[in-house]
Amino acid sequence: MGSRLVLFDIDGTLLNARGAPRTAMIKVMLRRKPDFSYNSNYSFAGRTDWEIIEELLLHDDPGFKITEAVLRQIMREFAIELEKEMKKIAPPLVFAGVAKLLQALSVNENCRLGLLTGNIKDGAKLKLRAGGLEKFFSFGAYGSDARNRSDLPVIAMNRAEKLFGIRFSVRDTWIVGDSINDISCAHDNDIRCLAVATGWTSRSELKRHNPEFLVDDLALTEEILSILLKN
Repeated sequence: MGSRLVLFDIDGTLLNARGAPRTAMIKVMLRRKPDFSYNSNYSFAGRTDWEIIEELLLHDDPGFKITEAVLRQIMREFAIELEKEMKKIAPPLVFAGVAKLLQALSVNENCRLGLLTGNIKDGAKLKLRAGGLEKFFSFGAYGSDARNRSDLPVIAMNRAEKLFGIRFSVRDTWIVGDSINDISCAHDNDIRCLAVATGWTSRSELKRHNPEFLVDDLALTEEILSILLKN
């Protein structure tokens, strides 16, 4: 068994940002398209911010021309609005056991931690900093790196190799997430997934997509460590 690489999703897995990202994104959309009508049932779960921005721009205007420049500008505006919204509300809710688990993994000499998240990089940093978790993550793959979440594992693994000087195999890599998109992203890359039912997807729905392991939360530290480090 080689060194383990554990890649964590953020929203619904590590913490809940109390609605700030959704509010910030809609404000940005309304600024650009004042007649924008938003379906509040649209799910952000497991999606990249890149994908969300594209879909919202096309929501009321399927012919809207989306360019790289438009996407990047909206990402910048979103980061600014997100910081404003997060200052208005209580800090993110960090889920039970998360800080303890990350601490235990971070001091294990055979484990490296990273992010695999749909958040743009600046948004990820804002949320982790507000939740006191930023210190655990020195790199990641983000929703500003690719539209398709399944493209992110290769990016994360290449960055990990450059940072740590270790070539991680897919067998020694785990993705930890709360949505079916986390599971499919892992399996599309032959990576194992630990699914956690702390997000917006029911346990039964997560189970239907066959993650290698499924837990209610990350509170049972020793059990989670055993899954990630010994399997």
